[in-house]
Amino acid sequence: MLVPFLVDPQALVGRRLDHPLERSIHERLLEKWARYGILMIPEASFGQSGLCSALDELPQNIRILWKNAVSHSRIRELCLNAADNVFHDQEGLRRLSDAAKLACLDEVKACVFGVPAEEHAAFCMECNMELCRFDCADRAESFKSAEALSSGIIKAGTAIGTVWDERFSRLAAESKFVTVVDRYGAKAHVERRDGKSGLTWFLRALGRDGRKHTLNLYVSRADKTAQTIEKEIAGIRVAQNIRSIHLHIVEENDFKRIAHGRFIRFNDTTCVLDTGLEVFSGTEVYRDVQLATMYSDEAFRNCERTLRGCATSICLR
Repeated sequence: MLVPFLVDPQALVGRRLDHPLERSIHERLLEKWARYGILMIPEASFGQSGLCSALDELPQNIRILWKNAVSHSRIRELCLNAADNVFHDQEGLRRLSDAAKLACLDEVKACVFGVPAEEHAAFCMECNMELCRFDCADRAESFKSAEALSSGIIKAGTAIGTVWDERFSRLAAESKFVTVVDRYGAKAHVERRDGKSGLTWFLRALGRDGRKHTLNLYVSRADKTAQTIEKEIAGIRVAQNIRSIHLHIVEENDFKRIAHGRFIRFNDTTCVLDTGLEVFSGTEVYRDVQLATMYSDEAFRNCERTLRGCATSICLR
């Protein structure tokens, strides 16, 4: 669901468009970055990057937009030699094709590297990634595909591994804080005795992505005792990448009153699933699942706070 992308610093400088139009171009790219992107920086840090230097040449109000985005959006540093100009030629971009899937270039360079003059973007075989014009970055196929995966129907019969890889794995790997609110998550886990509950699969997938996570899990007690739920969930063998697991058990009536949906929140991105964690149960999705993705929606955090206020909370790790 997330797109690792590059921005050529030269695409930001020397532009001569009317200011409202120029600002709109930047706003559209920054919105895609916040929702679906990971900005890949060739240098060791953003402060040392050519992109950071290029921001100084932008009008102040556009520069402020970028600095705010840098503070809140996803960034990965690739720590290449500062002398390497990966945007100089197609071979330079190809060297980063394992790390990035999209490069945003100025109009002339995009054309020279193979984007037809009449197109927003095109896949470059020589670079092994999609290239797009900076002023049309929001029209890149990579971002459109990510947007399509972020909401809609997950089809019955889809392999669980495919669902995770396509829609959740990058999101999880970029998120330190993960929260699950699933009224039936514990009940479904306790009653499924083949070791293939959605909760089991989710915890194990989260534990092997290389990121140190803090997980909060909100479930209803249903007809189980808190001790049974604690024992069953604590018994799931999970890699140490999940640094801490906080289990919050809420009475059924309270849960029903407070939380009207089932969701997984990865930092500021919330994925609402009508089946909750059951989308990961078994080996294939057992029925069509409705997915909706929200961004920086405070209503979900408020729901979590209210649930926590009436929960029995247990630290499992």
